Amino acid sequence: MHKLLPLTLLLSVLLPVAVAAAPRAAETTDVSIISADIRTGQALAGACYIILDWSNESCDENLDGQVDFADVHLGTFAVIETRAPRDYNRVLGIKITVTAGGNVQLFSVNYRRM
Repeated sequence: MHKLLPLTLLLSVLLPVAVAAAPRAAETTDVSIISADIRTGQALAGACYIILDWSNESCDENLDGQVDFADVHLGTFAVIETRAPRDYNRVLGIKITVTAGGNVQLFSVNYRRM
């Protein structure tokens, strides 16, 4: 049989403590993907892209050859082209690396005619 030992509890008053450890916002930047003809450098309208693990599909709605993404986290991402510019072949294996800098980062995707 086990012997019971006396237990003494000391009660104290706990004062609330303010902790100033707010979550730190992740650094982001805006990204633009520009579709261009590989031979002429001319901007090509109508492409759509998805930044994997980051965005929904975004398309060149105003037909200026540029697709914009806001507040993209820093890092390396695969980009899926969901629609190529008219009369151009799809581009596979697009990767972008988003770095700190505070400015809009531009990435060019170069297309060949069909």
